[in-house]
Amino acid sequence: MRNLLIVWNVILTGLVVYLFTMKTNTLESKIAENDTTQTSIDTTKKAAVTGNVYYLNTDSLFKGLDMYKDMQEELVAEQLRLKKRYDNELGKLETEYNDLKERAPYMTQTQGEAAQQKLMAKQQDLAKMEESLGNQLAKKESQMVTKIKTSLNLYLEEIQPNKGYQYVLGKSEIGGVLHANKELDITNEVLEGLNKKYKEANQIKK
Repeated sequence: MRNLLIVWNVILTGLVVYLFTMKTNTLESKIAENDTTQTSIDTTKKAAVTGNVYYLNTDSLFKGLDMYKDMQEELVAEQLRLKKRYDNELGKLETEYNDLKERAPYMTQTQGEAAQQKLMAKQQDLAKMEESLGNQLAKKESQMVTKIKTSLNLYLEEIQPNKGYQYVLGKSEIGGVLHANKELDITNEVLEGLNKKYKEANQIKK
């Protein structure tokens, strides 16, 4: 669902995921040991930034993520199931209301007031049911977001030693990262890796 993508954009936009601090000498210690010139210092700093900070295009990532697509379908199915349950109860209430209108002219005042109070109580119960079903759907959506986020973070940690990054930024159309060097974009690589792991996990379950 579109809502799930928006939730992820909000969560991941501008999010800095700290993955791992390399246990190597810092730039300052290397400078002290090698006694390099200011020019070499500037060059080293630029290289450090380029090599240790990457970003993900979250819009592209989740549009192509198989796990996300399956969860969308699951969420839509759950929404339809809950809606059917609510509509069923709403239909019963409407039938009872129409029946009461037909019988009202033949009822005493006491009977009419009692029937009306009963109907109002059912309306209140239906409103509570609507709120409860909405909360159930929101909870399921939140669980899906958490599952995807966990899978993403675990995979980023797994490939960190090979990539050598310390930070991964989230970039989207509605986010705060206005521009990024495309050479630092690891979206496709991460997307391919996550889909592969998701496929393997599903095969094991079968």
